[in-house]
Amino acid sequence: MSKPTYSNGIGNPTYYTDKFKYLKEEDAYICPDGQTLHCITKKINAKKKRYCNYDACSKCKNKSKCTNSSKGRTITRGENENITEAVNERVKENKSKCMLRQTIVEHPFGTLKRTMGFYYLLLRGFKKVRGEISLAIFTYNLKRVINILGVERLLGALLANIYIHFMRKNKKITIVP
Repeated sequence: MSKPTYSNGIGNPTYYTDKFKYLKEEDAYICPDGQTLHCITKKINAKKKRYCNYDACSKCKNKSKCTNSSKGRTITRGENENITEAVNERVKENKSKCMLRQTIVEHPFGTLKRTMGFYYLLLRGFKKVRGEISLAIFTYNLKRVINILGVERLLGALLANIYIHFMRKNKKITIVP
């Protein structure tokens, strides 16, 4: 999971939101020009906090490169952004593991979407979606088994299992484990 890059509306990457450094202890941001943007959100448990320093922005020589706003730049920080930052740090530290995960885990989803046409869900509700996903994954797994074993071996194994089940049910066969 990578953190999205947010534009500043001007198109100058020097002043994108990810270039502003967050100071956790002070609950403030430092802009690329060294000015501090303070938290202006009054609510303690707010879902999003806003940071700005209109005085510093009004005097800044690079204001036109940073924002279109006449007041100055405002940064919004979500309540779970610290978690996103921690995940991004782990991803940076473990690039090889992430690449391995992509090669192993992402393949089935690509196959479901591109080869099997499973682009979106048709149903709504947890139970219905779970059933739809289960059918799609079952189909993917069945396709893999057919590719690995072949149709004849798969049918032979299925018939053998059906035969054993039928014989157990009618008590004509006992299988010792």
